[in-house]
Amino acid sequence: MNSNDDLNRHDARGRAYQGLSALYHPPAATLEKVLTLLKGGLEGCYPELAPYADDLLAEYREQADLGELRDDYTRLFLGPGPLAAAPYGSFYLDGGRTMGPTTLEAQQHYQVVGLKPGGEFKHPPDFIATELEFMFFLIHCQLQTADPGTASQFMLRQRAFLNRHPGRWVEPFTELVIEEARAEFYKVLGALTQNFILAEQNALPELQAASETNHG
Repeated sequence: MNSNDDLNRHDARGRAYQGLSALYHPPAATLEKVLTLLKGGLEGCYPELAPYADDLLAEYREQADLGELRDDYTRLFLGPGPLAAAPYGSFYLDGGRTMGPTTLEAQQHYQVVGLKPGGEFKHPPDFIATELEFMFFLIHCQLQTADPGTASQFMLRQRAFLNRHPGRWVEPFTELVIEEARAEFYKVLGALTQNFILAEQNALPELQAASETNHG
């Protein structure tokens, strides 16, 4: 992979994370634009996963309005009442409670790179959308720097955060989403999220080695 291919692959990864993160917020009028962004990102980094984006687009276009998706989103992720698929890492890693040690540890990752609570991220540190958005942020920082050593450090941060946080709880979370969702849209989203994070965990060591070779 040459340097331009390398940069394009990372840019596509960032767009995929950005799109996935947005899909874990309440459905809005911008949903088709988000799905198009996601599809383009997947085609550029993990083309084998792009059909999931096609399925999401098809499910979205079958909706007369966003009411069904909003109802299912609320029941799965928002409440009130018990959540069908709690979207917080601490729920899975801290014995079924939220705002636990996992939450604080995620916050520490953000603070190290200058992100503050209530600033760039408005939701709990271990909310799935926040963690996915943080991965997008780290990729953005990696691509913005002209220093190969700094870029490598941002890739190391990506691997460390991914393996320590979403990579540890995405499977039980997305299995609940797939099982509990009433709208096929969220079943597909759960399956895509699980497979995307697994693909990232498998690919990041090789991507970092390729980047270091190109800049070495």
